This record gives sequence, C-alpha cells and structure tokens, in this order.
Amino acid sequence: MIFLAHRGFWLSKDEQNSELAFVRALENGFGIETDIRDYNGKVVISHDIPHNDCVTFEHFIEICSRYRGVLALNVKADGLQKYVNDDILNYVGDAYFFDMSVPDLIGYLKSNLPFLIRLSDVETDSHFLKESKGVWLDNFSSSRLNLEFMENSLKKGKLVTLVSPELHGYDHLSYWQELKDFIELFPKFENNIHLCTDFPQKAKEFFYGK
Repeated sequence: MIFLAHRGFWLSKDEQNSELAFVRALENGFGIETDIRDYNGKVVISHDIPHNDCVTFEHFIEICSRYRGVLALNVKADGLQKYVNDDILNYVGDAYFFDMSVPDLIGYLKSNLPFLIRLSDVETDSHFLKESKGVWLDNFSSSRLNLEFMENSLKKGKLVTLVSPELHGYDHLSYWQELKDFIELFPKFENNIHLCTDFPQKAKEFFYGK
C-alpha cells in the first residue's frame, strides 16, 4: 500500500506544500498529495491563495523525478491541462489528478491525463468511473470507512485512494484498523490502495510495523 503525505511530509503547519516537505516525503519512501492552481501565467503548488513564494509545478516535477514517487494532484483551478500535460507525460513516476470540476474533467479525459473520480458520503454517483484510473474515496461526516464503495471499485480493477479521517478533524485509528482488517482479508487488493494522511510515518508503522 502506498502512503501519500498530505501536502508533503511536514512537521509543522508552515512546512505544508514546501520543497522541504516534498523532499522529506520522497526520501522516506512516501508519495505526495498536493494542490495545483494557476498564478501569473504559471501552475504553482498552493492549497490557498497563491503568492510569489509558491513552488512552481515545473520545479515540483523536477524534484519528484529524482525519486519517482507517486503523486496525487488536487486540481484547484479549471483549464490547467495544457500547462501540466508535458510535465506529467514526461514524469518517470506515477501521477494522477483528482477533485476537478465535472466540466473540467472532460479536458483531462480528452488529454489522456490520468484522473480519479471522487466518491464520498455526499457524492455517491460514479460517472466516468469506467474512464478513470480510480476513485478518490472521501468521508466528510465521520471516521467510517466505506467498505462497500472501496470493495466495489477494487473489484473493477480500479485504484482506490482513501482520505484518512484526520484530514477532516476525526480520529483515524478506528478507520486504519478497518482498513488493515480489510487488507488482511483481501490481500490481493493491497497494491491498488493508497492512503492520503497527515501522519505517513505513523501509518507505515501501524500497517507494517516499521
């Protein structure tokens, strides 16, 4: 199972989406979940309103290419496909986009860029599941793992990326235990599961004891 460090492997909030947090994640064998948006004609890494000190997407890909990590790219603005296309197609690791608006998703489909659709407790439709690389499985109201959604998607050969509950302010341990129990019951699905978490090192220790 791949652990995605949410906005990089940060030790304090001010390190989120920084080059330091990205390098720390990759050097420890984790993937990265981060946010992309446009700023002054460039694509940059920023969850909130961007500024001049944001890491550019081009530099981010350059950093990640040294390690070939898995990248989950949260789309924060429409129309970025033509700006990120070459960087992603030339990237030597695994990368995919998610969370874009539905009209914008069509652009990723036409550009042959890998994307995930989002399913959650408030979004139960699965339009474009067939065309997608997989599912970004979220839960906004509790720490419950939706085993049905996950298993159904995995049986269709899809990647499932799970949002760990601490990202929404919920306790994560019961969720992690449910996931661990599921993997022990269905080990064949383990390689198609990613977990996006603020605690990648703790998750690695919880699931694998190292």
